[in-house]
Amino acid sequence: MRQIKEAEETEVAESDGSSTNTTLYVRFGDDHPSVAIGETDIRDKFYCYGEIIAVRLPKEAGTGAFVEYSSRNATELAIESTRRTTINGRTCHVSWARAAKRGHSNDDNDNVNATSSSGTATTAPLPPPGG
Repeated sequence: MRQIKEAEETEVAESDGSSTNTTLYVRFGDDHPSVAIGETDIRDKFYCYGEIIAVRLPKEAGTGAFVEYSSRNATELAIESTRRTTINGRTCHVSWARAAKRGHSNDDNDNVNATSSSGTATTAPLPPPGG
């Protein structure tokens, strides 16, 4: 019985809790902070798991990136396949992106570069007036 409970806790910890989330987060390790990781590097590493809708790199240089896929299955496959991986010699940890808090995006709509799969820049939606 204890093993079943531990397995259930692991599943909850490894899931994002949402059946509609298609975004993962790549946290860059501190092992080689001077080595830059760009959008092309992220796409090269993750394209083989499914169609990428967007890659978002917060302007806080070198902290991590969000990768949005067109399907949840592609996101799950990418996470399972690359939980701990390297990009440009830097250790990276891959996990589900947290669901955005109500009224906020994953990256708080500030200081983010986003590019769609077609290569054109995307803009984040504007907050409601007075918000």
